[in-house]
Amino acid sequence: MFTLDKCTIRPAEFSDLADLTRMAKTICEGTDYLPGIAAKWIAEGGLFVALYNNQVIGCVKVTMLPDNVLWFAGLSVHARYQGQGVGGLINAYAF
Repeated sequence: MFTLDKCTIRPAEFSDLADLTRMAKTICEGTDYLPGIAAKWIAEGGLFVALYNNQVIGCVKVTMLPDNVLWFAGLSVHARYQGQGVGGLINAYAF
């Protein structure tokens, strides 16, 4: 049974690309833009992933703008784990 306290958050790595693509297929009717941008975001830094049982179940991209403004983009949570606090956990970590 899923429990939020067993999730970990860390910066995304290129080895997460396959998991990010699989996760993206479960949201936005399988048409999410994440697979097309994930490698660029990993290279830039600021893409964070949530892991559960060593599988990516969520992500968010954070970009620092001028005047110390944080821009959060691409918050995504695997359909199976939506509504269970994963998005809030990712945002809190990234902030």
